[in-house]
Amino acid sequence: IEFSDYECPFCKAVRPVLKQLQERYPTQLRLVHKNFPVESHPKARPAAEAALCAAEQGKFWEYDEKLFEKAPQIEAERLVPIAEEAGLDKAKFEECLNSHRFAAAVQADIDAGKQAGVTGTPGFFVNGVPIEAGRTLHAFAKAIDAELERLKLPVPPPPAAAPTLPMMPPGHP
Repeated sequence: IEFSDYECPFCKAVRPVLKQLQERYPTQLRLVHKNFPVESHPKARPAAEAALCAAEQGKFWEYDEKLFEKAPQIEAERLVPIAEEAGLDKAKFEECLNSHRFAAAVQADIDAGKQAGVTGTPGFFVNGVPIEAGRTLHAFAKAIDAELERLKLPVPPPPAAAPTLPMMPPGHP
């Protein structure tokens, strides 16, 4: 589970590592996105609602990718053009976005994150266990491999060395 914020530079920076994890664990890993827009990022909450509008059309991951690609230029007036780039039906998307029907779902994600102890983004959990170490392929693989071993499931061979991503400073929202 990833608690994420579309304006968070560290959330954007970890995207390549998440793709590598999906390649390394094609059947063992299911990435679950939870919205955790922090108050210091005013564009993040509308973007989170927009992403759920995209999910309504079956294109969450396509829209999610576009949002992170464009971030931090994700002002409200850019959300519809980004949706069009992601192949969404513009009229349905605009209706959804203007209705704010996913505001409560975004708030529910925030509440769940706070209850789980998330204080900043990105926040990661593997089967409920927080990932405290650096957000490198090796740190994630160590946690995922430990969980696979605990469940007595096959563990893939170790990943090749990967560049280290910038670390989130303590207390970063």
